[in-house]
Amino acid sequence: MRAAGFATYPYKLCAFVLGSVIASLAGVLFALKDGVVNPELLVWNQSGTVLLMIILGGLGHLRGAMLGALVFSLLQELYQSEALFGGFAKHWQLMLGLTIIAFVAALPRGLVGLFGPFARRPAA
Repeated sequence: MRAAGFATYPYKLCAFVLGSVIASLAGVLFALKDGVVNPELLVWNQSGTVLLMIILGGLGHLRGAMLGALVFSLLQELYQSEALFGGFAKHWQLMLGLTIIAFVAALPRGLVGLFGPFARRPAA
């Protein structure tokens, strides 16, 4: 935009303020839901989980992130099921990790890449 003669600062400022407002609203709603907020909630593996969801669904696609979150959550619930896996269900993280490695190896474009021509590519 700068090369086209537009000022980018107001747009950047608006994006950061809007992102901050949404994040703070999410924090307030979470505190109201649970009744308490503590520093233990800010662990690094929550960020890692979000990144795994995005990678699983497909980078650069909003629908890929949504699909990745859905599939990740379903796989997590599936592998935690003691009815299906018995005593091995306590090792659900190992099975989930191996599944994600298999997905990444087999589908380098993520789950959105399965849809081929139906998935629009992001503008470069």
